[in-house]
Amino acid sequence: AAKVLADRWRERLPIPEFGTTALGSGGSRLARVLHVGVDLSRIAPVAVVALLLVGGAVGGAYGTGVNTEFSEEAFFPDQDRLETYADLPEPFAPTEYTFLDVLTLFEEEFEQDFVGSVTLYVDQSVRDDDALELIDRTTRNPPDTFATTDERRAQATSIVTVIEDRAKRDPEFAALVERNDRLGNGVPDRNVDEVYDALLDSSAEGRARGYVAADRGSARIDYTIRPGVDNSEAVADVRALAERTPLEAVPTGSLVVNEAVIDLLTESAIRSLFAAFGLTALFLALSYAYLEGKAVYGLLNLVPVLVTVGLLVGSMRLFEIPLTPINAPILSVSIGLGVDYTVHFVHRFVDEYQAGLPIDEALDVTIAGTGGALTGSMLTTVSGLGVLWLAVIPLLRDFGVLLALGVFYAYLCSILLVPSLVVVWDRYGGIVGLGLDDGLRGSGAEGGR
Repeated sequence: AAKVLADRWRERLPIPEFGTTALGSGGSRLARVLHVGVDLSRIAPVAVVALLLVGGAVGGAYGTGVNTEFSEEAFFPDQDRLETYADLPEPFAPTEYTFLDVLTLFEEEFEQDFVGSVTLYVDQSVRDDDALELIDRTTRNPPDTFATTDERRAQATSIVTVIEDRAKRDPEFAALVERNDRLGNGVPDRNVDEVYDALLDSSAEGRARGYVAADRGSARIDYTIRPGVDNSEAVADVRALAERTPLEAVPTGSLVVNEAVIDLLTESAIRSLFAAFGLTALFLALSYAYLEGKAVYGLLNLVPVLVTVGLLVGSMRLFEIPLTPINAPILSVSIGLGVDYTVHFVHRFVDEYQAGLPIDEALDVTIAGTGGALTGSMLTTVSGLGVLWLAVIPLLRDFGVLLALGVFYAYLCSILLVPSLVVVWDRYGGIVGLGLDDGLRGSGAEGGR
């Protein structure tokens, strides 16, 4: 409505007309670039289709190895970028992140990184004589992801360590432990209820309550993780430990829970990708069946979309962008973006072809008009999303880059793949009764190929 009103207002005033020529028309450089896809469709359409399909398949296969680790560090600003942007004037200068100074102090002065932990929940009674001994054994021969002591034991905190610490401070309690330690390793292995009673009657009661239940029907063991290790590896190790120990143990803790949540969210996002593709295919098939009488025409629109998704997944691994619950939905979004570009191109081609133009001329008109419009849309969208590449938060940067790449790949596939796909469709679709003339050419249309 605004465009119509503006044109009417311009016609009444002595304002010259401008900007009415399609971006892809004429002999401009942009027109020549846009016609590359059409030119290739005249030279080797089968090779173009095969090459892009293989490229999408290879990208998808390569992308199956994309990193899926996700941690709180993804929300932290990139210190290198903070230093780069530090001299920018207000309001462009980044905010001062004071907590980064603390993290740097730990890493450089104390040679420590983020110290995490995993927990083993012992879901059984710990009143048996061998209960404390079994808990102590879980710290022996720890996996590589666990922090260790000088004795090659895991750095762990449990009711056993609470007992050991109390014995060092209380000679009377130490004597009780020694009387009930048949193996002589400092771990009571008989009359453990008596040891518990003495411990809970001491000043260590508060700490002990954190590692053994009031009814002594369960216990907890916390293992410190070595700084810098992969969270997923640490979680896998504590799960293996839970299966290996004779205790009825369940791995838990923030790392384990977060890993499980991330796995579920990522799996859900991937399922939504297939659901989005299926629903899009159904919608396009029904739409083209109603409008053109050929459901397969709608399905053909999805071929460039498959290539787009494959290239996007491959790019994630190539650019070392991890698949996270935050950016995984972008794969589904890329289907919608790809369909938009492809449907616009195909619909314009159908209109020109039904009007009687030969395939070559219909593609020329389509690429000159709709191709130019798609180019403008792509440039503005990619530019807008690409600004996020400047973000200091890696999560935002990756999000913007993936969306921009999704739009760019969808555009390339519509410009390069669709023309050759149409020509291949025309050449070989008739073999199975799905040629262009079987459904698109109007009965009164004139023209040839």
